[in-house]
Amino acid sequence: TATAHNGELVVAAWNAVFGDAPGRGAAAWNASRWNALDLGEQALIKRLESVDGKLYAAGYINDGADGFLSFPLIERHDDEWTTSNNELAGSAFDIAATDNGISIVGSMFSLTNGQGVQIAELNAGGWSPLADSGDGYIERMLRWQGGLVVAGSFKSIDGVNARNIALRSNGAWYALGAGLDGRITALASCAGHLYAAIEGMTADTGPQDTVVYRYGNGQWTPLSGTFGDKVLTFAVYDGHLYAGGSEYTLNGGHASTLFRLDGDAFVPLSIQPDGTVSSLVVCDAGGSQSLFILGNFSFFGDRPSARIAEYTTCPCQADVNHDRFVNASDLSVLLARFGRRTDNAYDAGDLTGDRRITSGDLSVLLQRFGSACE
Repeated sequence: TATAHNGELVVAAWNAVFGDAPGRGAAAWNASRWNALDLGEQALIKRLESVDGKLYAAGYINDGADGFLSFPLIERHDDEWTTSNNELAGSAFDIAATDNGISIVGSMFSLTNGQGVQIAELNAGGWSPLADSGDGYIERMLRWQGGLVVAGSFKSIDGVNARNIALRSNGAWYALGAGLDGRITALASCAGHLYAAIEGMTADTGPQDTVVYRYGNGQWTPLSGTFGDKVLTFAVYDGHLYAGGSEYTLNGGHASTLFRLDGDAFVPLSIQPDGTVSSLVVCDAGGSQSLFILGNFSFFGDRPSARIAEYTTCPCQADVNHDRFVNASDLSVLLARFGRRTDNAYDAGDLTGDRRITSGDLSVLLQRFGSACE
């Protein structure tokens, strides 16, 4: 899992070592080197979130006695990780900001008053419940239009009928349209709309039934796209919604796992990782915004890129032939394709993402001509 925090990309992974940084579990990338944010060997982090300049991590902490059960929310403060307090025991799956503080969702938490809940909020007064355990489980949450959206696999929440997704606003829970039929694996908001991904199945002939829906005007609309058995992550980059998901193989080859929404369809990027994409994060580490791609892969396109890659539409997108230099070879490829339409945004030569190779693309390349891409 990863997030953008104070101009750096912060990543957490079970017992991982990042570059040559000492320590394990978490580190921050500042565009030139990794700096350790040591979580040790005791933490399994499911979600990182930056809220009001503070870094939070939600997941499991091994207390040495009961296993991965205690203190599901920890905060980075004065270069150290500290538990929020000891009022909450359980394991957390996701974290989001609310008007009053920080909320987390996960397996049943036990508050000091003995109440079991799936969603709890931390504010100046301590922990308080936002929803009971209901008739299923909740895995994802997102702040949207001043409220809190939660999703997973359930039929109701706090007595309100809501198929797998619900909105909490002004202290009450509401259904979002007719809900969605299936376990929800990812949430996002983009241009005022809400997006949710439904888990599908994978057969020998390829993926089946994995669908992303868009919510607007009280209705859910399915969007087309050929995904694997799960969409695991969304991110909004350069004004567009991107999706990453799990890998599957078809006829011995790797299928696409990284997509961009174009109208009502998700289309695969022309450059793909060779494995699962589990997290997408937009960060301006180094002074310009990039989309960071994390997951279980070894290559991004034809470049070795172990588990993390950086994608940008500019300036290094001008490196059309991916040799790390913007030179006459890139200009030759662009001119050979000049005036054409492309199948996907940012295909070779489409440097502006409008699926056409025009003078605008030529201008971007010439501005970067003679430079090297790191």
